[in-house]
Amino acid sequence: MKKTWLPLLTGALLCSSLAFTACDDDDDDNTPSTTSGSTTSGTTSGTTSGTTSGSTSGSTTSSTSGTTSGTTSGSTTSSTSGTTSGTTSGSTSGSTTGTTSGTTSGSTTGTTSGTTSGTTSGSTTGTTSGTTSGSTTGTTSGTTSGSTTGTTSGTTSGSTTGTTSGTTSGSTTGTTSGTTSGSTTGTTSGTTSGSTTGTTSGTTSGSTTGTTSGTTSGSTGGSTT
Repeated sequence: MKKTWLPLLTGALLCSSLAFTACDDDDDDNTPSTTSGSTTSGTTSGTTSGTTSGSTSGSTTSSTSGTTSGTTSGSTTSSTSGTTSGTTSGSTSGSTTGTTSGTTSGSTTGTTSGTTSGTTSGSTTGTTSGTTSGSTTGTTSGTTSGSTTGTTSGTTSGSTTGTTSGTTSGSTTGTTSGTTSGSTTGTTSGTTSGSTTGTTSGTTSGSTTGTTSGTTSGSTGGSTT
């Protein structure tokens, strides 16, 4: 009876150690890749990957990759890659790659590459390359390359290369090269080179080189070769 407590103490310590080990489920790698719901507001920073659906408002900084659908409002800075669909409003800066569809309004600065379809309104500055289709209204400045189809209205300045088809209205300044087809109305100034087909009306000033076919009405000033 003098030492019967020793085995009991040893057994108790062993059981408590096993219980602690069994309850320790510290899985730091268990990060969900899908975020869905109605509203996410506030400031989100870091890297977000996977599928995000629902309404996101506030400020989003850092890298976002994967599929984003729903309504995104607020300020988005840094890199966005993947598929973005729905309504995007606010200020977007950084690099945007992938497929963007839906309605985009606000200020977009940085590099945009990939496929953009839907309605784009607001101010777009920087480099835009890839395929742009739908309605584009507002101010577009910087370098635009690739294929642009649909309706473009507002002020376009900078360098435009590639294929432009559809209806273009407003003020176009800078260098335009490539193939332009459809209806162009408004004021065009700068250097235009390549093939222009369709209806051109308004005021054209600057240097125009290449092939122009269709109907041209309005005031044409500058050098035409």
